[in-house]
Amino acid sequence: MIDGELGLATVAVNLIHDFDTGTRFRPYVGVGVGAGFLTSDLAVGGRTLSEDDDAVFLYQFIGGLEVEMTERLSLFTEYRYVGLDDFSLSSGGSSYDGRHQLLFGARITF
Repeated sequence: MIDGELGLATVAVNLIHDFDTGTRFRPYVGVGVGAGFLTSDLAVGGRTLSEDDDAVFLYQFIGGLEVEMTERLSLFTEYRYVGLDDFSLSSGGSSYDGRHQLLFGARITF
């Protein structure tokens, strides 16, 4: 039995471009760069399989649609492709080729 933890924390800076359609619908696209911080502490049958930390380059592509509901409230749906450069763990190596995210939310402006 495999026991332990595998973690990923990310930080990124994004550049977003909104398209003014003259309506309450506002599509947008963007790109981002940052870092991914990976940790592993895995064991099989009490024997350590991987115990390591790594920081790698992160990039992302963003596309979404914001819908203005009122002057201060908007709803949005957003797609993100998040990629990380190859990373190496003490167990001999692993790779991560991308991650798809679909987000839904609300924005309140003050």
